[in-house]
Amino acid sequence: SSGDVVISDAGTQIAHLSNSNSDFKIESKVSDKDIIFRGNDGGSGITDEDFTKAIRAGMNVVHINTEIRVAYRKGIEAALAANADEVAPYRYLDKGRDAVMDVVRQRLQLFNKL
Repeated sequence: SSGDVVISDAGTQIAHLSNSNSDFKIESKVSDKDIIFRGNDGGSGITDEDFTKAIRAGMNVVHINTEIRVAYRKGIEAALAANADEVAPYRYLDKGRDAVMDVVRQRLQLFNKL
């Protein structure tokens, strides 16, 4: 499926990382502690629980750019919906910034167990 990564050594599949919108799964056929999964290509659709499991398993790079962009846009949309006649960007862009800060704060708390 989309987003799958197969890890092989000398032609032997040793691990499979799969990421669909509803499930995040790491399967490994080896128990060697030297093999560590450390990143993903995007966090969209991954649950907090699955992020936590992945981080515990060694993932230390998580991309949340799409989530941040969506929050920014929705914040601005909400500000303009509340005051459709507003034309001064400094009056509606703050809502986008605040939405981004909320997402970043939530993710930092989750990723760092704060």
